[in-house]
Amino acid sequence: MRVSRAWLVVAAACSGGDRASSPPITGSAPAPVADPWAEGAASIPDPPKLELVHPGDEPRRIARYTPIAVTRTIRIATSHVGGTLEAELQVAWSCAPPAPCTYQLAKFHIAGDPDPTTFAKIAESIRGTVEIAADGTATIRPATLMKTMPSTTELMRIAIARFPAEPIGVGARWRLVEHDLQRTYTAVALTDRGATLDVELIYAPSKDSTSDGKLRLDIDLGDPFAKVTGTQHTVITFDAKVRMDPIEQTMAIAIETLR
Repeated sequence: MRVSRAWLVVAAACSGGDRASSPPITGSAPAPVADPWAEGAASIPDPPKLELVHPGDEPRRIARYTPIAVTRTIRIATSHVGGTLEAELQVAWSCAPPAPCTYQLAKFHIAGDPDPTTFAKIAESIRGTVEIAADGTATIRPATLMKTMPSTTELMRIAIARFPAEPIGVGARWRLVEHDLQRTYTAVALTDRGATLDVELIYAPSKDSTSDGKLRLDIDLGDPFAKVTGTQHTVITFDAKVRMDPIEQTMAIAIETLR
């Protein structure tokens, strides 16, 4: 994620790592392209490509979402690691299968909050629907051209995991490649009702920044919007004419249910 999409990172480093039986993951970051993931993006990029790298240990199972009716408020907080809160969003999330899930930004707070009235109006404008297939393929349809920073759309894209078609067990690894983001998942725990996944992120570099991160997703297969913790590191560079050293920034993000 670029600094211009600054939701950035989470406050707990993810545990886990390569298993001895797993082959190494190779490949470079996706090629740089324009960012179509603003709240009001007019089109969606080509479908992501998913590759199962290692199926994991036995027993294995096919992981699929079985959505249930749910209405809850989701809190998303970003902060400087070891420092102060940068932003807080609260999202009203509702699902009533087989209809698409709906979201409405209920609170949008930025540190310092210079104009609470303006931020409240922005929050009212951020809403839409999310169609989620059984494997976690998510189609997000914003109902507004308004854009927030951090991006509500981007946060949902990260919080809804996609599973491979094949049966997987603990230690399974799979890679999901999009035009601007590569995600590598490792299954830490799997049950009939949920999963815990570690996720490594590599964003396509822009002309002025690079970004990567590590997240942990705790997933209820009845409600695809996961609980998320993790960290993300961004390096901002400047044109040689500016004569400034690169700026390194580590941020923290936490996504949790309030009620």
